[in-house]
Amino acid sequence: MRITICCGRDRWFNKFIHKYKVSIQKKIKKINIVREANKIRKSDINFIISFGEILTKKELSKSKFNVVFHCSNLPKGRGSSPVTWEVLSGQTSLTLSIFDADEGIDSGEIIEKVKIKLNGTEMLDEIHLKIYKAMVISTNKILDSYPKIKKVKQIGKVNYYKKRFYKDSEVSINSNIKDIFNLLRIVDDEKYPVHFNYRKKKYKLI
Repeated sequence: MRITICCGRDRWFNKFIHKYKVSIQKKIKKINIVREANKIRKSDINFIISFGEILTKKELSKSKFNVVFHCSNLPKGRGSSPVTWEVLSGQTSLTLSIFDADEGIDSGEIIEKVKIKLNGTEMLDEIHLKIYKAMVISTNKILDSYPKIKKVKQIGKVNYYKKRFYKDSEVSINSNIKDIFNLLRIVDDEKYPVHFNYRKKKYKLI
């Protein structure tokens, strides 16, 4: 079986990618890690993880299955930064939706949904670790069931999460820590740190 793993260079999953590769290498001999869509080659399964690109029909056609891991209860929460938006909304669990990608935005047929419990105190690295562990379990189930991977269409009301920007992590100097705690849990301190303006100067909370 030939496997491709698509993961962007500057994405959160990079810290796990080699560990992830080792975790499935016992079953798969040929694994190719791809950083750019135009480098995708023919494979049986293409695992698209924290990639940041929508694949074209031609790119998708190079693999029999194009498996995406998305942390929202699809079709709710399609789009960008689902983990961030889910935690900010006060969710006590995440739903990891695993689907076979099509040309749309997170609109492919569902392979599996997995609940990931949160206790409300985890910081971003801890949340990512929980997601990674759930991914490994689901990946191995998919590999075991290949090529008879069952899929169902997405059902329910569709909505989309917007892309987050630096300004989305801005708070007031008068903000209560309790009120911004979920934001503190999920911000990227390098790209999108929590910050505030005071007397015409900008300060970061790190």
